[in-house]
Amino acid sequence: LLHLALLPFVVFHLAVLYVALIHLVLLNLALLHLALLHLALLPFVVFHLAVLYVALIHLVLLNLALLHLALLHLALLSLALLSLALLCLALLHLALLHLALLSLALLSLALLCLALLHLALLHLALLPFVVFHLAVLYVALIHLVLLNLALLHLALLHLAVLPFVLLCPALLCLAEPNNHLVAIFQDLAHVCWSLAVFEFELSGVV
Repeated sequence: LLHLALLPFVVFHLAVLYVALIHLVLLNLALLHLALLHLALLPFVVFHLAVLYVALIHLVLLNLALLHLALLHLALLSLALLSLALLCLALLHLALLHLALLSLALLSLALLCLALLHLALLHLALLPFVVFHLAVLYVALIHLVLLNLALLHLALLHLAVLPFVLLCPALLCLAEPNNHLVAIFQDLAHVCWSLAVFEFELSGVV
C-alpha cells in the first residue's frame, strides 16, 4: 500500500527524469550540432583570423612606414629650419656689412665735405693774397707795356735822328774833307743804329 501510495510520486519523478533526460539529449544534440557548425565555420574563422593577422601586419608596417616618413619629415623640417636660420644669419650679416659700408661711405663723404670746406676756407683765406698778386701782376704788366711804349718811342726818336746824323758827315765831307770827323760821325751813326735796334728788341717790335 505504501508502494502504491508512493507510486504516483515515483511515476511523476520518473516522468520528470525522462523529460530532463530528453532535454539533456536534445541539449547534447544541439551542442553537437553547434560543435559541427563550429567545425564547419572553423576554416572561415581561421581564414578570417589569417586575413586579420595579415591586415594587422600590414597596419604595423604601414605605421612603421608612416613613422619613418614622419621622422624623415621631421629631419627635413629640421634641415629646412636650420637652412632658414643660416639664411637669416647670412642676411643679418649682409645687412650689418651693408650698414658698415654705408657708415664708411657716410664717413668718407663727411670727411670729403670737411676737406672741401677746409679747401674753400683756405681759398677764401688765400683770396686776398691772390687778388693782391693779380693786382701787382696787372700793375707790372701795365708798367711793362708803358716801358715798351717808351722804348719804342725812343727807338723811333733815334731812327728819326739817324738821317740827320748820317746827313751831317756827308755835308761836312762836301764842305771840308776831314776823315777824322767823318769817322766820328760814322761811329755816332753806328751807335744810334745799335741803340735803336736794341730798343726795338726790348720793346718787342723786332
